[in-house]
Amino acid sequence: MRFRHVAILLLSALFAAVPQMRAGDDFGLWTELSVEKSICKHLSADFGYDFRTEQNLNAISRHGVSLGLSYKPFKTIKFGDKKNAFSVKFGTGYAFLHDRNPQEDKGIKAKENYTQKGKRNGWNVDSVIDHGYWRNKHRAWFDVSAKLTLGRFSLSVRERYQFTRYNAATCNRDTYRQRYRDLASPGFIGDTYVYNGEKYTEYEQVYIKETDYKASKNRHYLRSRLALDYNIPRCPVDPFVTVEFSNNLSEGMYLEKTRYTVGADWKIGKKHTLSLAYLYDDGQDDDSNGNLHVLEIGYKFKF
Repeated sequence: MRFRHVAILLLSALFAAVPQMRAGDDFGLWTELSVEKSICKHLSADFGYDFRTEQNLNAISRHGVSLGLSYKPFKTIKFGDKKNAFSVKFGTGYAFLHDRNPQEDKGIKAKENYTQKGKRNGWNVDSVIDHGYWRNKHRAWFDVSAKLTLGRFSLSVRERYQFTRYNAATCNRDTYRQRYRDLASPGFIGDTYVYNGEKYTEYEQVYIKETDYKASKNRHYLRSRLALDYNIPRCPVDPFVTVEFSNNLSEGMYLEKTRYTVGADWKIGKKHTLSLAYLYDDGQDDDSNGNLHVLEIGYKFKF
């Protein structure tokens, strides 16, 4: 089978794997450029830059830079017919991220209004919208991973502790305040305004524009990832699938996000690798707030 046939099959499988997007789902494009340099026999360093768009490709959601170190405590152990192997790697790194929080509808809050004598007189109803805003994040991590190769299949597992510091930020907030006053008495023939099934004789709407302060915060996560890839004979393209679980350590290992990925790595020579993948994220954490479908494109230069 020629390479172009394999590439067509992989791309067809990639896009066929994309589930039908439901109403409210988001779509994004994530790109990453990285450079990896071997420092010595067991130690290597890497530098990366990533750029992301979301909100159905209409808005930039993040860009950042990262620096990491990887250490292999021993050589890859080969066994059996030498196609089988086992290796362990430790990693640590830091990333500076400039991240955009999208506009958020904070919902409607209704509060009953009472007169000075304690008689219920109506409702105060607030509808609040936080506009999108940018904030800086500092992220550090430490992980350990193990990889087992059996023939042309490779199975790897990675456990990563991740700490993120969210810097304080401000955003514009719109409040639409509605006031319903004075219950209409039976037989009232004037103008009335209905809320919560009741009629009122007075209605007022006020628009308030203000600045909301977002305090700094810290987040601790354990990110567990399983990956399976296959080495196609006489082909530079290696397909892979991964699943990753993000557990909030501050909330008793609460699972906040799961990511599923299917894609392929194309080795363009010994130093260059191009990656193409589809990712599905069902996150409900500080980085996402709903189902996200992503097309990932990556390039790595290794020397």
